[in-house]
Amino acid sequence: MKDSTPIFCIRTEELGRAHLDNVFSSIGLRSSLSDLEAGFVLMPKKYLLIESLEKLLELENSVAFSDLLQFVKKDNGWTIIASGRDYAYQQISFNYLQPSGINYSLLTIDGFSDNDIQQLCEELEILKPFADNPSLKPLLKN
Repeated sequence: MKDSTPIFCIRTEELGRAHLDNVFSSIGLRSSLSDLEAGFVLMPKKYLLIESLEKLLELENSVAFSDLLQFVKKDNGWTIIASGRDYAYQQISFNYLQPSGINYSLLTIDGFSDNDIQQLCEELEILKPFADNPSLKPLLKN
C-alpha cells in the first residue's frame, strides 16, 4: 500500500460544540479524541481544512475550536489550512491562535481582476448582468 496523507475537512459551524468529542460524534465519527490521537500518531503528516473560519466569531460556544488547537499542538505533524475573511483574522489571531501557542501564518489571496471576471462571465453567463452593473461588479471581485 502506498503512503497516504489523511486530509480532513470541516466547516467552522461544526465547531460550535462544548467539546471536540461532540464535534466528531456530530459528523459521524465513533472514535474518541484519544482513539483518533492514537490512530494517527504514526502518520507523519496530517491535514485539516477548515472552511470560513470567520464564522468562529459568530459561534456561541468556541470551546471545541480551542480543544482542536490543543489537540493539533500535541502532534506537530498536523497542518491546518483555514479559509476566512480578512476582517476576522486579527481577532481570531489575538483570541485563539496566539494564546494557544501554535505556529501560524497568513496567506492573503487578492480578489479577481477585470480579466478574471470577464473569463468567468464567458464561462458562466448568469454572472454577466452582475459584471455589467457598475454597482455590483465590485462584489464579484471579492
